[in-house]
Amino acid sequence: MQQVYLDNQATTPLDPKVFSAMEPWFTEKFGNASSRNHTYGWEAEEAVEIARESVAATIGALPKEIIFTSGATEANNIALQGAAKSYQDQGRHIITVKTEHKAVMDVCQHLSKDGFDITYLTVDKDGILDLNKFEDAIRDDTILASVMHVNNEIGVIQPIKELGAICKNKGIIFHVDAAQSMGKLSINNAVPSMINCDYNDVIHLAKWKVRKVGGDALHIINIKLPDDANSCYAITANIISFDQIETMFWPSINMDKNEFKEY
Repeated sequence: MQQVYLDNQATTPLDPKVFSAMEPWFTEKFGNASSRNHTYGWEAEEAVEIARESVAATIGALPKEIIFTSGATEANNIALQGAAKSYQDQGRHIITVKTEHKAVMDVCQHLSKDGFDITYLTVDKDGILDLNKFEDAIRDDTILASVMHVNNEIGVIQPIKELGAICKNKGIIFHVDAAQSMGKLSINNAVPSMINCDYNDVIHLAKWKVRKVGGDALHIINIKLPDDANSCYAITANIISFDQIETMFWPSINMDKNEFKEY
């Protein structure tokens, strides 16, 4: 019996181009990117920075705003818990949506046990969040809102540009789980209010499912960061994952709308 795989939102087969780019790092280029006293480490570190620049160029961010994490769930945790606990002296109210991914919902439930008040908004019959209901839910003590860009189960695209504008106007942090956007939508065009906002307005989170080896994710932050922000997140770079990222993202920079749909 022939089987048909229809679960690409969960994980995808490895693109041969990605495997080809990764292969040398399994056997020949095996240096640790944190080893800065020999050429193997320098070569690995350079590859990591190329990957960082590649991702940044794709979404219109700065390289220093790209932080690599070990996985998507961790990236959501860092974004949500980090923002909530950093700004809790300004308020403890968080807004999210009932159709969010479990990785976001679980963090919100955890934060509620820590004393944060979570508002879970409903969506309309088409799965879209009503902008007026979203704005009405914002209170004086609201510090953070979290809305996914593209739903991983029903494919609904939320009005992120408009939601981001509301958050910017109200002065609250906006977190977006954009796991399903890359390779299907142009992030740079889809969320200009986030990418081009002033610092301290937005946290933008993306972790893509785009024909790579599973595991590593990307945490994109558009808040005011020190020049050595990446050193604040302690991790030994997985050079194999970063090289595959660089391979995937360079072709994406100049993709038009139709190419994104077909990628």
